[in-house]
Amino acid sequence: METKQETTETVEKEEHLEIETIENTDVNIEETKKTKESNEDDFKVVKETNKKIIFIVIAVIILLFLIGGIVAFMFINNNSTTIAKEVKINGIVVSGLSKEDAIKKLQDELKPLHYDQDITLTYGEQKYSINLEQIDIKYNIESAVNEAYEIGKNNNIFNNSLTVLKTIMNPVDIVVNITCDEARLNALLNEISNSLPDVLVEASYEIDNDKLIITKGTAGFAVNNEEVQKVILNCITSNDFSDIELPVVKQEPKDIDIEKIHNEIYSEAQDASYNEETKQLTPHVNGIDFAITISEIKELLKEEKDTYEVPLKITKPKVTTDKLGSVVFPDLLASFSTKYGESNVTRSTNIKLASRKVNGTILLPGETFSYNKVVGPRTAAAGFKTAAVYSGGKVVPGIGGGICQVSSTIYNAALYANLEIVERRNHQFLPGYVTTGRDATVSYGSIDFKFKNTRKYPIKIVCTAQNGISRVEIYGIKEDVEYDIELSSTRTQTIPYTTIYENDAMLAQGTEKVTQNGANGHKSVTYKIVKLNGKVISKTLLSSDRYDAMNKFISVGTKTVGTPTVPATPEVPTIPETPVVPQDPVTPTPTPVPTPPVVSPNPTVPPAVDPAA
Repeated sequence: METKQETTETVEKEEHLEIETIENTDVNIEETKKTKESNEDDFKVVKETNKKIIFIVIAVIILLFLIGGIVAFMFINNNSTTIAKEVKINGIVVSGLSKEDAIKKLQDELKPLHYDQDITLTYGEQKYSINLEQIDIKYNIESAVNEAYEIGKNNNIFNNSLTVLKTIMNPVDIVVNITCDEARLNALLNEISNSLPDVLVEASYEIDNDKLIITKGTAGFAVNNEEVQKVILNCITSNDFSDIELPVVKQEPKDIDIEKIHNEIYSEAQDASYNEETKQLTPHVNGIDFAITISEIKELLKEEKDTYEVPLKITKPKVTTDKLGSVVFPDLLASFSTKYGESNVTRSTNIKLASRKVNGTILLPGETFSYNKVVGPRTAAAGFKTAAVYSGGKVVPGIGGGICQVSSTIYNAALYANLEIVERRNHQFLPGYVTTGRDATVSYGSIDFKFKNTRKYPIKIVCTAQNGISRVEIYGIKEDVEYDIELSSTRTQTIPYTTIYENDAMLAQGTEKVTQNGANGHKSVTYKIVKLNGKVISKTLLSSDRYDAMNKFISVGTKTVGTPTVPATPEVPTIPETPVVPQDPVTPTPTPVPTPPVVSPNPTVPPAVDPAA
């Protein structure tokens, strides 16, 4: 029974195992089926992904080919000597042009600049005019063309191509800048600054015999040169030439530096000497020192005064230069004279004072004469008087009027002595004491007249003013070869004056009053002709000058009837001092040199104002 029962249990176990095996087999088959289906799905995904990758790779290859072609085309196209496509300058197409052709095209097609236009700057009631021809305005064409030419031409081919592509998609239009001669403009603006009614005045000093006269500086205004340049260029660009308010900046004078002044004036006495064998002159030097201590002077400067006088201790040398005159300066080399009106007391006083300061000046070979340095500041403390000067296109009272006649007389004497002119400018308006192109204006601190002793030996300037004659003589030693000098001036163009009407609230309505008569201006050229034994050796352009027209000013009354009228009409001011044409030089004996020196043409920029006509 037990055996049968065991057998039965065994059979049941086996059947049970068989059933489990079958069930497990079914499960495995199902799992295998699912795995197969999953693998088939993954294969489909991989297949689709591969298709996308292949498509992208093909697209990238095609795109690279296209980009490479474009790059190659642009590189070849833009690696030439011409400007890239779709480039303009001031709206003018310059694509495909060389630099030279682009420059020529712009020169032909750019809108002409108004070279004869005046820019009027106003400061309160003052008006100052600057002619565009004076400051040499022009298009900066070359810079614009260079900028256009460099588009797409650097060392990186990809950057080049990208730049050219951008240019094709967004065309470039380069603006041509307008420039001017900054040196000339600044010179004109400095002249205007010096003529402002509330101009900055720096402290100055001069030696007057045994006294040092220090003039205190005063705060004031100066022209903002940088801003004026921007405004002028903007006027030209916009073609709007309306009156401009003059940009100015307020400035404070520097403190008086007495130690610096002492270092500049201090000297020990030195005798004059002359070596007859070598013909070398050593001028005498006066010993100069303060007669009081610096501490005492500083206490003096604490006082509220316009000028200060410091006593000096002057030590004279035993042998002065004037005692050697007949030996060192035996020959009259050249001279020149102009006439002035003795009846104009203030003006003649200024001429005589300036002449005394110049008289006796000695220049060693190679030394340069500076009119401003020799004459010094034109101040009341120095003895200068108020006389007629040019300012803002009008004749107005001003300190030092007349001293330009002395500088102009020296200029002509120096020319006839065949000396080198270092610095010279003509007046804004033609003065009456010399012919056109033969004047030399000056303004302390800005415009100077300078010439250089280019002779082998020292020269001495004798400058006098008496009986209405301003005369300059230059003495020295004649050399083996002496040239004759002739000066030739010709007017090349007339500049007509205009009439300007100004409202006058003090003048009765319906009445007019001429406050300044008009006078035409002109342009001229002056040549220096060098001759030897009557034969022309050289003819050199000495200067090209422009003299503005002096406008006629008429006041128009605006005062209503019933109110007090202005007193009797005052005399109409005229151009300061108009003497006769200057005399020919008494002895025009120029510098003897082996070969005639050539005087370079002076860049004569007519100042906007003439501070001392």
